[in-house]
Amino acid sequence: MSLPSGTYHGSVEEAGRLPRRVSFTLNQGGVVKQQEKLEPATRLKFVVQDARGQSLPCKVQILATGETKPLNLGPVMRAHGCKDQYHSEKGEFSVQVPAGTYKVVVTRGIEYSHHEQEVALAQGQELVVDAKLARLVDTTGWISTDFHNHSTPSGDNICGTADRLINIAAEHLEFTPTTEHNRIYDWRPTIERLGLSQEIQTVVGMELTGSGSHFNCFPLNPVPFVQDGGAPVWNADPRITALTLRGWQGERQDRWVQINHPDMAFLYNDRHADGVADGGYLGITEMVNGMETENFVDEGVLADSPWRLTKAKNSLATRVETVRQFIWLQMLNQGHRIHPVAVADAHAVHGNGVGGWRMYLPSKTDEPPRLTGRTTSPRMLWPATSSSPPARSCRSRREMVNCREMTCVAPGCCP
Repeated sequence: MSLPSGTYHGSVEEAGRLPRRVSFTLNQGGVVKQQEKLEPATRLKFVVQDARGQSLPCKVQILATGETKPLNLGPVMRAHGCKDQYHSEKGEFSVQVPAGTYKVVVTRGIEYSHHEQEVALAQGQELVVDAKLARLVDTTGWISTDFHNHSTPSGDNICGTADRLINIAAEHLEFTPTTEHNRIYDWRPTIERLGLSQEIQTVVGMELTGSGSHFNCFPLNPVPFVQDGGAPVWNADPRITALTLRGWQGERQDRWVQINHPDMAFLYNDRHADGVADGGYLGITEMVNGMETENFVDEGVLADSPWRLTKAKNSLATRVETVRQFIWLQMLNQGHRIHPVAVADAHAVHGNGVGGWRMYLPSKTDEPPRLTGRTTSPRMLWPATSSSPPARSCRSRREMVNCREMTCVAPGCCP
């Protein structure tokens, strides 16, 4: 480093090591070469395997106990050290921590057992945590999915693409479409670089956003050297946006379009948000495959009112928020049939990472490398679930035209 001439005092520090004080004097035009040797690091070495001895991606929580200060391994956007957690794309790794006592918890999503262990570390000690995680839930015929998350290319995201994918692997999500804001993007090169091709499958897509309704859409194809990867432009009328995405780069039978964190009152009751009921955006239900009912917000399915009153700390104003789940149930009572989608909509790793909300979809394979957008799209699963979506399509179309004169979106839905 370049410094003005003078005498300096400071310290050399690294997590898990005792700091070392340093001093030096720098003369005008001179050079000081200073070599410092630090004491051995205090560290936890992890070996995480399944019942067959195969290495597993995982999440580790290192929780301070007793008089030990809470751990801070790094900022919330980083997989390899975020506050008191460490997310790893492989089962063998080391984490340097200050000497002290900790409760260590190793997890791999919700289908595996967890490992919990109390440890006491002396300064300079290395302790091996040998964790065996057993597969407790048989999900044959089903895959774990999350249709909405973000990484580097999204402007409001704070974690890197590699960090997001390590977070996804650690929480054992198998199919996660690429849904960056306003650009068509592909996570596959990063998945391959991280060695996670056996753990995660993705499909190219995007989240098209603006000041109103946000939409996720996949599969799509990135266009090299074109602004935003060849993505379309958002429109304030959600119906125009939905139809744009449905036909973008050519219509596809396996195209999935969903509305993210929907404002149900806006869509179905008051499009101008002026307190006057105007029916919202008629026809929007038929233009999308699903809508998010759960994401990073608190679950409200047992709420007894469509409204929630909140007040920020030290604020005099009371804010009125809609309870999406309450309105959703009332929409079901009114005959609307929409696929509900539960997602993380993650923008960080710690505190707003993936894994809290997830979906399970029927699939002929449990091996992520063999998954495709077609085999995992709920749109393609209508015959295997219920007749609700086809009935919804026919009933709504009969209100406008004779159903027999239409080509319905769901094969076999018309008599």
